[in-house]
Amino acid sequence: MLERPYYSKMAVIPFTAIILLYFTWIVAFERGGQGYMIWNVMLAAIPFYASILLYRSQDRMKASRSSLFSKVYIGGLSVIWFLFYPNAPYVVTDMIHIQSEKFIIKNPDYVPYMDQPRFLFNSDMALWSNFYTIAIGVFIAIILSFVSMYVLQQLLAKVWNRQLSWLLVAFMQLLSGFAIYLGRFIRWNSWDLITAPSNLWTILTRDLHLESIQFAILCGTVHMIIYVMLYLLINRLAVAR
Repeated sequence: MLERPYYSKMAVIPFTAIILLYFTWIVAFERGGQGYMIWNVMLAAIPFYASILLYRSQDRMKASRSSLFSKVYIGGLSVIWFLFYPNAPYVVTDMIHIQSEKFIIKNPDYVPYMDQPRFLFNSDMALWSNFYTIAIGVFIAIILSFVSMYVLQQLLAKVWNRQLSWLLVAFMQLLSGFAIYLGRFIRWNSWDLITAPSNLWTILTRDLHLESIQFAILCGTVHMIIYVMLYLLINRLAVAR
C-alpha cells in the first residue's frame, strides 16, 4: 500500500498541473469545439480530489469519538465521491465525437488491384489536433478514475478488509456503467439525485431495462478490466521498489 505522502505530493500536484495544462491547450489552441472536454474532465477530477481528502482524513475515521464536524466532513466527501465517480469513466464515451470518416478520405481514383491506395491521408492538422485533444482527455480521465478508485480501495481495505474493498470496486464499475448510460443518452447529471431526487423513481421505472443493463455490464466489465490491469501494474512496481 502506498503511504499518505505519495498521495499528497506525488499525485495531487502533478495531476493538477497536467489538468491545467490540458485546459490551457484547449482554450488557447483548439478551434474544433472541444470546450466540453474541459467540463467533463473537471467533473472527472472531483472524485479524485475527494478521494485524496478522504485518505488524509483516515485518522478521523479511526477515532472512536470523532467530532460532529469530522463526521459531516467525511460523510460529505464520501457522498461527493460516490455521486461524481461515474463522471470519470464517462469521459471515455467522448470518443464518439471522433468520426473516422473525417480522418481518411476515399480515393476517387481507386481501382481494385491497382497501385492507387483506397484511402488518402487527411492532411488537415487541425483535425488531427482535435483527435488528440479528445484522446488525451480520455486518457486523463482513465487515470483519474483509477487513482480515485485505488485510493478509496486502499482506504477501505485499511479500515475494514480487502474483500470488501474489491466488492466496492466491482459494484462501482457496474453502477458507473449504468450512470454512463443515463448521462450519455438520457442526459441525467450526478447532482440530479440531490436537486431532483424524484428522478430516481423515473430512473428505476423507465430507464432500468434490458438494453441499459446490458450497456452497464459491458461498460462495467471493460472498466473493471482496465482497473485490474493498472492495479496489477502499480502493485508490481511497488514490489519492485
